Amino acid sequence: MKQIELGNKVRDAVTGFVGIATARWEFLNGCRQFQITGQVAKDGEIRTVDVDAEQVKYVAQGVAKKKPASKATSAGTSAARGTRQGQGGPSRYGIVTRKATRT
Repeated sequence: MKQIELGNKVRDAVTGFVGIATARWEFLNGCRQFQITGQVAKDGEIRTVDVDAEQVKYVAQGVAKKKPASKATSAGTSAARGTRQGQGGPSRYGIVTRKATRT
């Protein structure tokens, strides 16, 4: 059995839903789950399902490969300390606003 990695194309063995493994959770009780994101539907919506890891089956390599870890050049950078910049504010809660730019 191939180990599922984020970015792999997978199938839910129970429902038959096919998509890309986009998230993985592991809970204190030992339960592991994957979020599977399907293709964009004709109405423009993207369907996602959360399923137990045991019912996720590998289909293909998928679309995404892991990015190589960036190397910090200085001990003072946030990457070297293992922290992220901008941990507060609206982006902390998934709210991201961007200014529209004209081209």
